[in-house]
Amino acid sequence: MVSLKKIKTACSSHHICFVCLKKASKNNRLSRINFNTVLHGYYQHQLFIKRTSRCCRTHLDESRQLRFDLYNMIPTSIKEHDAQFFEIFNYHRNHETSIFEKFKDLSQLDEKHCLKITGWDKEKFLRFSNFITSINDNSKRTKYQLIALYRYWLSTGSSQKVLASLFGSKTTQVQISNYLSDIRTAIYKDFVPFFLGARKKRSFFIRHSNKMVNKLLKLKHDELAIICDGTYTRLEKSSNNEFQYRCWSVQKTDSLIKPFIICCPDGWIIDCYGPFQASENDASILKYILKIDKDLNDILVPNKTIIFLDRGFRDILTLLKDDYKFDCKIPTCQQLVSKNDKPDSKSRQLSVKQTSDTKIVTKCRFMVEKQIGMLKNNKALDNIRNTEAGHIMIDYRICCSMINFDLKPSCPDGENAEKIASKILIRSQKKENDLEFLLGKHLDTKSICPIKISEIVDFPVLKPYICSCLSGKKVVGCCSHVGALIYYLGYAKYRELNFPAERLNKIFVDMENNESPNKPRYFRNKRRKLKDSSSESDSDSESESETSTENQDKKDKSKLKATSSSSKPITYVEQKEKNHEHEELEESTPKLEGKKRKNHSESESKDKNSIPIPEKNNNNKITPIKDNLQEFIKHIPKWSAMINYKNMNDIYLRDTCTVDYHLLGLWFYLRKINHEFLFYEASEEDFEKSLEEIMLKIDNNDWDLAREFLIKNIIKYDVSPTKRGKKFQISLFGSEFEFFIQFFLKYQKHELLQSCDQFCSKNNKEIISKDSEHIYFKKKGENIILYSCYTEKCKECRKKIEPKIKFLNKTNFIYIQSLKNDIFIKELPKEIKIENQTFKFFYSTVNKPGHFLGIFDFEKNLFAVDDISQRVNCLTPKTQSYFRLPTSISFYFLIGNKII
Repeated sequence: MVSLKKIKTACSSHHICFVCLKKASKNNRLSRINFNTVLHGYYQHQLFIKRTSRCCRTHLDESRQLRFDLYNMIPTSIKEHDAQFFEIFNYHRNHETSIFEKFKDLSQLDEKHCLKITGWDKEKFLRFSNFITSINDNSKRTKYQLIALYRYWLSTGSSQKVLASLFGSKTTQVQISNYLSDIRTAIYKDFVPFFLGARKKRSFFIRHSNKMVNKLLKLKHDELAIICDGTYTRLEKSSNNEFQYRCWSVQKTDSLIKPFIICCPDGWIIDCYGPFQASENDASILKYILKIDKDLNDILVPNKTIIFLDRGFRDILTLLKDDYKFDCKIPTCQQLVSKNDKPDSKSRQLSVKQTSDTKIVTKCRFMVEKQIGMLKNNKALDNIRNTEAGHIMIDYRICCSMINFDLKPSCPDGENAEKIASKILIRSQKKENDLEFLLGKHLDTKSICPIKISEIVDFPVLKPYICSCLSGKKVVGCCSHVGALIYYLGYAKYRELNFPAERLNKIFVDMENNESPNKPRYFRNKRRKLKDSSSESDSDSESESETSTENQDKKDKSKLKATSSSSKPITYVEQKEKNHEHEELEESTPKLEGKKRKNHSESESKDKNSIPIPEKNNNNKITPIKDNLQEFIKHIPKWSAMINYKNMNDIYLRDTCTVDYHLLGLWFYLRKINHEFLFYEASEEDFEKSLEEIMLKIDNNDWDLAREFLIKNIIKYDVSPTKRGKKFQISLFGSEFEFFIQFFLKYQKHELLQSCDQFCSKNNKEIISKDSEHIYFKKKGENIILYSCYTEKCKECRKKIEPKIKFLNKTNFIYIQSLKNDIFIKELPKEIKIENQTFKFFYSTVNKPGHFLGIFDFEKNLFAVDDISQRVNCLTPKTQSYFRLPTSISFYFLIGNKII
């Protein structure tokens, strides 16, 4: 017979909230509860909530659990249920396992849990445990639990009280202290001697070199290279004045103790020494170690040992060379440079030879810095309490031996190490930098107009380079200033950089704006969402996404009907089928049906501000488009394409934003504004045919073929595809000028006439340039003016020349480049006049880090186009982000009766 138990029970329904009893509706979507809600209701309130119950979303917290203050408000009724369910609940409550309880039985230990707690997989954890033989299991803990506890404490640095609560409900802080002491002693006794110390044979340490060091130093088979460096561990202030005095570092202005590390070039740590008091420098510590450690002296053979040091060892350098006969490698140090080697000039720069020698040393000795960084990743080894100072060096040595136990011999350049080392040796033979003559020209003085780094559009490949800093003459590598320029101009400028923890800049009281000092603002750290989720949450998210998509479609339709004066940005999205497997984004399309669409198009055509629609010309090969904005939206391209290239199929073309907006704008101009342009007599026949073919592809919305035709016949791209993953790909990453604008500048060829004083004989007569193509916008005060990069003065009247543009042929459209990154979309003139001809603004591209956007002018409203999302946003005063983006290329077309 089934035993029953009476208990308070909440209602269970898919259509009614079990908390407030509201019915589900479009405005009130119900969500499923998680299992923690069921457990908390039973354990804390003796209330049974079925797993299938649903409630309003406002009742749940961020973890989808019912808010604690609502349990007492749940309507309940007394019902009978199978008592076995509640016996299972009680058994689960009484036998909840801690994170270390699972290490009792290794056969049931989960691989992921082992990796999460110890940082090792199960196989490596067992292999380490086999070394520990001096500790036995008892009824309260096992050897495996203590090893996991010690590894967890080492990596997290958690207090013993926290560890006690994690180890078990009945475990005390004193027990945890004893556990850590026992396992620390056992590991130091059973494990450390195998993996730390200089008692091994010298040949063992010689094998722990790497290709880079062997090649750079041309090491012989019996030569040993080692790297030495000291580190420090901060600790609390102490009431013991003598101890506090010995721990105080004047250099770091903090209390600390110093461990000392000696390692091999591939990362094997030979030994860890210390702790030394803070007043001892690296030189005195190494001198003491060489005097005391006989095992280390046995492997450091005179004339066959190379030691890499930093400048902190300069005081002991003479001792190491003369007495110990070691070959010491140290970065260039001014205190060690003889007077004969110092340059005669007042410049404090290092010579080319000094920079090359320094680079070789730093290239070889960085491994000790890497290993010290791995040590400091263990939170228990830094910022320690004084109660831990008594065993901190035991922990340091254990941690060093664990690094050796888990060591993967490291070489910074991998398979390319020998090639890079050969190039370093070749360059290090150079005695001078090819650009040294520039240092004497005072290029950093005020008499030379500086150039903002953001204004440089095309960045060439740098072969020679030089800097005025201390190590600026480098020919092996470069200084940090040159490296930063290369990184920014060649990469970061075209990528959207997310700076870490930008929210921290906002936590301070804004004293300039008189912000209240006792009302701090709350900035919560934003974390990335986890990719893994339960099947329940997936199903909920799917239903939510379907609902949100339906609502978004309705909103988009209402926005499409609205006028451009709406306070919110209007979003138009066109739905396209997935043409290729690599496309992942798919947007929904707002559609107008029946009379509504007809009325909408009629109202647009009657608007005085709309772009004029040319009448149909039977002589044209292509029929002009009927609707302006709607047809424009339908032809928005999608970022990237799949093309056939160099006899290869399905080549992935990426970074197409450099050409997409210009192709779209030119297509609309040729179809809508001046569809006879293709038959302009000055056009080149091959170019004309290629351009017409591209326009036909865009007419059919076949952007992949249009881009393929552009690359093959206009750009004539000749770059071999690179393989990434399973696909070959090519990229149009770079400047718009490189991939598009330069091919159309022939339609705006012009002469530059001198314009100076009206009474000057050369005014409007002297030709400055006969074959110019480039036209720029420049910001002068608050005005935007046309600029030709000519800044000379007239030799007769001595007035500044303002060149005038005179087109060689009648020009239908012009591309104008922004000279600097200080011109924004709202500042561009709507119309410009050149030679009594009026050109009207149509579109401009704006530079977003790593991406280009297009801003188009329709009916005196600006619309932002993004080819990644295929969205069109009507810009309003609230969309300020677009107005802060600098313009790059602007397109103007000829208006009036002079359209050809």
